[in-house]
Amino acid sequence: MDAVARYALTGAVVASALGGIVLCALILNGLAPPEEDEFGPLARRRVFAVRIGHSIAAVCFAVTALLVVIHLSRVPRVAPRAAEVERLNEEIEALRGRLDGVERVLERVGAAVDELAGRLDPSASPGSPGRAPAR
Repeated sequence: MDAVARYALTGAVVASALGGIVLCALILNGLAPPEEDEFGPLARRRVFAVRIGHSIAAVCFAVTALLVVIHLSRVPRVAPRAAEVERLNEEIEALRGRLDGVERVLERVGAAVDELAGRLDPSASPGSPGRAPAR
């Protein structure tokens, strides 16, 4: 995950928490909209405070949504990983084929060495227990 995605996710959590705190503050302070029959400067202040509080919370949640979209657009998708696994599997199979080829060549070289050793010393067969190791 790159830095932009990490900061966007952190910002989304902070903005969401701030919006929730503002709404909780509105509820705990009893700042519900006034009754319809209530008029006067206190009622206007309550309406203003409720509207400001709701506006702040709405902005916080809008910022949260924006930051989540930014985060999701920056996070790597799963599909490239599957393609990468397929590419690596193909590479492994190619390497196995090359390894099989090298093993066949080594078997032929070993057979040629055994044949030459048999020509030089017919009494000592290659790989026999009585054969002394070369020093």
